[in-house]
Amino acid sequence: MATARASTNTLLKQYIEIDKHPGKPNIRPAHPNNQLTIGDLHSNALKFLNFLIRENIVEMPPEDYQKIVNEIYYKNPYKFQRSDLDSFIKIISSAKINTHTAIRLLGDELADRGQNDIFILLILDILIQKGVPVEILLSNHGLEFIQHYEQKHLVNTEDEEKQPKELKQIWLKQPNQTHSLHRLYHFIKKNIVSNEEIERLVENVYKPCLKALSYTLSEDESQITLHSHAKIGVKNIAFIAHKLNHIRARLAEAGIVPFELDIEFKDNTPAELGRSIDAINAAIAHYAKQNALHVLFKGEKIFGSAIDNPLIFLLWNCNDDLIERPRQHPDHGYDIHYVHGHTPGETTDYTFGMDNTLGKGEERSDYRGVDTVLFSQDKTKPDFIPRLDEEQEQEEDNEVRGTTAPSSPINTPLPVPENRRATI
Repeated sequence: MATARASTNTLLKQYIEIDKHPGKPNIRPAHPNNQLTIGDLHSNALKFLNFLIRENIVEMPPEDYQKIVNEIYYKNPYKFQRSDLDSFIKIISSAKINTHTAIRLLGDELADRGQNDIFILLILDILIQKGVPVEILLSNHGLEFIQHYEQKHLVNTEDEEKQPKELKQIWLKQPNQTHSLHRLYHFIKKNIVSNEEIERLVENVYKPCLKALSYTLSEDESQITLHSHAKIGVKNIAFIAHKLNHIRARLAEAGIVPFELDIEFKDNTPAELGRSIDAINAAIAHYAKQNALHVLFKGEKIFGSAIDNPLIFLLWNCNDDLIERPRQHPDHGYDIHYVHGHTPGETTDYTFGMDNTLGKGEERSDYRGVDTVLFSQDKTKPDFIPRLDEEQEQEEDNEVRGTTAPSSPINTPLPVPENRRATI
């Protein structure tokens, strides 16, 4: 009997100070399945950028990084000008972007405690334009951003004093926990960022990266690793599939075009479970194109049962007692690994809690500590495979020769790449 090829999941821990350039990057041999998973960003663009530099995805001189830290990122928003944002765009646009590694964000990338969501969106923009594969998993803070965007709250109007009551209510209840979203709204109202720029960044950059959850397979497909924002088990994925099937009639009554296929949940093998996740993500992409993601969550309760509230559970669960996460599938025997954010959680040989407080608080002391990243070379979907160095070098050579025109973020319309559209 052949021996199963084990998963390549490797947890990396490194002490960092996100206010400082990380210095010499971590260099790894090129591999077609190189991928890195990072936990909750807390909408902190410096945490994101520091991670990208130390993992050799972004090459940026220390002086440019420190200019972002000292002159741009922390600048008083009431003194912030469009020229400051243009300086940020110029710096990240001039950085070298390496496409040899795919990136998975476990969530809380927007509408959290960071300085401003525009910085995260612009970093994502340059990564996508340069061809870095990026996945972003739906999360509680990410959903906060999505629902305000989809309901047209993040737009400038003729009445400069008008602000959506929903944003005001959230700000009064949770002034720190959606800090970056309100700073973005301030930028929109002050014409530092236009409605058109936000729409382009969300529709062409952010939304195509969104997924409900993700997975990888070991080389021989005998094991599966499940990635989610909050803690879940295999049964919770079945609940999500059932919910997406069940609400199609209600969505149609609300004027939303329902996902045309019935999601058939199967988990007899790791590959079958993966295809079930693909179908769920295809449905999520379908509703995202209609600005209807927030509608899927209506009526669900944060502390309700996992069966009746499976989508909210996917974003909010903190309780180990409410889920089943066996090392091996109880019916079919294959190995399962679980990767999650939202809460730190216990890390074992098959569970990886990726959340941490680095960059989460308001004190600068919160910007120093150990960051955790999961490195893997397991099999993944074709649209999440990075380009190797020779492919990138050929493209850069074409740009130098004038064969391909270089693009700049935020000002250039960007069509949605075909390989970013979710398929079953």
